[in-house]
Amino acid sequence: MSHAEPERGATPNARLRHAIALAGRRALAGARAQARAALDEAPDDPLVATVAGLVLFVTRDYGESLDALARAAALGAPPRVHWLRRERAARLGWE
Repeated sequence: MSHAEPERGATPNARLRHAIALAGRRALAGARAQARAALDEAPDDPLVATVAGLVLFVTRDYGESLDALARAAALGAPPRVHWLRRERAARLGWE
């Protein structure tokens, strides 16, 4: 996968796969943009919110990350997502 944007009309899941690949290459601005785009395109999808939240933690957008994980939990994500949010917040000393 290249640094290029996913194809026009890419699914939120494709954007998240691209975001993960970019984050792995430390291209954090691109990863952040892809995670945000996925959230905008699928605001009611708990899986998208979970993965985007984790990507945003890696990109050091901590507030957005915790918000996305909270959204995922509110949308009915598995209990593990509640734990992830609490664990990430505790790492930051935010809870």
